[in-house]
Amino acid sequence: MRTRLISPARSSSGRHLLPGLVCLLILMGGTSVLGAQSRIIFAEAQLAGSWESISGDIRPYTMHPHEAMQKPSLGFDLIQRFGSDGKDWGLIALQARLAYDESKESNLEAQLYNAYIKLKTKPLDLWAGHNKPALGISKTWDNHAVLLMDNTMTGLVLDRDWGIGLSMDRGIPELEVSLTTGSGMALYQDESWLLAARAGLGNFDRSNHSLGVSLAAGNVFKTMGYNIMHNKVPHQLKLVGIDYSRRIMAWELRSEALYGSFHEEPAYASLIRLTWMPLPEDRAELSLQGQLYEIKGARTDNYSFGAGFRITPELTLRSTYNRQRQDQSHTVALQLYYYKALPF
Repeated sequence: MRTRLISPARSSSGRHLLPGLVCLLILMGGTSVLGAQSRIIFAEAQLAGSWESISGDIRPYTMHPHEAMQKPSLGFDLIQRFGSDGKDWGLIALQARLAYDESKESNLEAQLYNAYIKLKTKPLDLWAGHNKPALGISKTWDNHAVLLMDNTMTGLVLDRDWGIGLSMDRGIPELEVSLTTGSGMALYQDESWLLAARAGLGNFDRSNHSLGVSLAAGNVFKTMGYNIMHNKVPHQLKLVGIDYSRRIMAWELRSEALYGSFHEEPAYASLIRLTWMPLPEDRAELSLQGQLYEIKGARTDNYSFGAGFRITPELTLRSTYNRQRQDQSHTVALQLYYYKALPF
């Protein structure tokens, strides 16, 4: 049975924002009933581009034109918390932006990133909407403004997906489960689904270390940003993975290995990233990364170096160099990223 809510290939940029507008109406109307406690909204903007050695072109995106958060853009990030009598019941998150896309007639693409509601109860938290599936290190990693590639760009892990999920982080181990459409950034469902779960020890944000084990199974689309590939035919996915993160003083290690099958063929994705932050308040960072993945018999090896400097509390300059071994390509990318809380 086909439920075609939004088809990215045919939709206009405005229609991509339809789910976000629905969430915004919920935000404005629903929080008055639930009892709003606090609201914060951030302005978000970036200038981004790259140079690639094979074509010799300077490009208005960083790594790939179809991937999200890799183009010059302007948007907002809104978080609304609600509750009553000093009790925090949950939140609504909405993050959207308008990006420059030279492939569009209007040269603009509307992008929706976060669009979910989360309810908090004593034993667990529940969410519904557009959020991160419970799979791998990306579930615990705020990676949306980072230039270095991660495994959400391999085709095996979805950075965001539409569905529902729960998390139990009150004890050991922490447990997260999600059931989503398997369509990624686009809201589209055609006999597709993704069931994922992650059990973790430690919380990196609180204790500077985290170890997680993930399982996933489903019938998912091969996607890039809002583009659904392979003629919109979903493929069987099975994955098991382990991730480990650790920070010691000014050094941070992030690592992940995923193995399983995609489209009934062996598939894997792995990365290791070492970052040094030499300045107070982590104002500067230098990173080395290796990433290996294989899908449908096609292997890719990426070796990267990244640097970042926070010029002001709101403005950060980042750059990366990436070498892909198979095609001997070299890519240099630059990003100027602005993120500031606004009075509301």
